[in-house]
Amino acid sequence: MTQLAPYTYTATTDQYGGNYSWCGVIVSNISDDSSISYTISYKVELGSEDSHLINYASGYYERTVSLVAGEYHDFKILSVTAGNRIIQTFGTKDTYIQLYDNDGNLLASNNDSGYSTNGLISYNLSARTYYRIRVTFYSASNSGDVKLSILTAPAVSTYEAFTTYSNRSAALSFNYTRYNVTPMLLKYTTAQDKTLQLTTGLNAVFYIIDPRATVTCVNPSTTDPDSTKALPCLTTSAAANNTCLIKKTFNANVSYLVIACPTNLSTVNGETGTVSFS
Repeated sequence: MTQLAPYTYTATTDQYGGNYSWCGVIVSNISDDSSISYTISYKVELGSEDSHLINYASGYYERTVSLVAGEYHDFKILSVTAGNRIIQTFGTKDTYIQLYDNDGNLLASNNDSGYSTNGLISYNLSARTYYRIRVTFYSASNSGDVKLSILTAPAVSTYEAFTTYSNRSAALSFNYTRYNVTPMLLKYTTAQDKTLQLTTGLNAVFYIIDPRATVTCVNPSTTDPDSTKALPCLTTSAAANNTCLIKKTFNANVSYLVIACPTNLSTVNGETGTVSFS
């Protein structure tokens, strides 16, 4: 409890009791002065929670939730392995994200370091440890869908800090080490709308993230790339040749996130993969 002025106090809490944060206040008048009066104001925040397992075999994770005005959603996650995670939101509305430990201590928070006005936190998580990620809109009057993503990757401070790639004339190479979840990761931009075919030369899961979209990734049609023009996409390796292929139309001047993760990082050790743009 903090004293703001003589006889004026504020009491807050961030304890988790079901779907609500709660705080209790007891006021007693120990004097005989009947002129003393008390005013108690309070705020109860509505929220929801679910649990998720983040392990070494999952280089990328995403989940979309729908929030009413003033609501938050808590993701309780278990980090099986230690390492840096990039926690961010996607969409067109201003978001605010917070990272807590399992005891409710605030570890990090962010408002605008992600794409546009999305939040982004880069944090080194401990192995076999529970954390809580809280997602809400920065303005209490906003409502709608928001997508949270968790990516195992080296630390970055902002979305703009991801390596930007615009030259599609040469293939990109990347390496994997067993249990070291470091996906191939880059931002791709083009000056004009362009339909491209992207392929990988490794048994992998391949993602193209449209940062404006709040829907989760869909498996795109290889014959109608415009059908997923405004959608994030994913595909897995074909059984015949262990390669991924996505054919997609990219909008001009949008920083798409391109991610390639081995299907199971526990089975790779020193393999080299490639991503080709054509």
